[in-house]
Amino acid sequence: MRIELSKATFRRCVQLYLAACVLAMALCLWQVLDARLTAFDFEFRELLGRYYGWSDYSNLELGTGAAILLAHIAATVGLLWFKRWARTLFWSSVLASVALVMAFGPPVEWYEPWTMALEVVFGGLFGAIVLLSYASGLGENWFSRSAEAREGKE
Repeated sequence: MRIELSKATFRRCVQLYLAACVLAMALCLWQVLDARLTAFDFEFRELLGRYYGWSDYSNLELGTGAAILLAHIAATVGLLWFKRWARTLFWSSVLASVALVMAFGPPVEWYEPWTMALEVVFGGLFGAIVLLSYASGLGENWFSRSAEAREGKE
């Protein structure tokens, strides 16, 4: 099987990434609305607090995480239009989330199988997007200043 590495392929990867984001948000909303899962989550967090002294996220963590998420979504949308700033913001928002985890510690969470499957999809698409956006002869040309100038004239 051969895959043509072109702007169309890159755009498909970004579109699949956005579709996976929407699916993840819908599944998280379903998880919040499902009474059984909500009860399990409450009991899970209660056990963590009792045995490990872990508490829920602080406002600083939630605010910073929300800002990082918004930056990541903006970067992903910017990648669809081949904006130069988008590719740097895309991977730097991921690095910022890693820094958040390093500063406050990793969250202790429980995952369902579909969540783990989505994480694998996200990881693969993220890697493909970053590699294609910086690849010599591909993303290097798509995101160059001359490419932006050509699109501005058209």
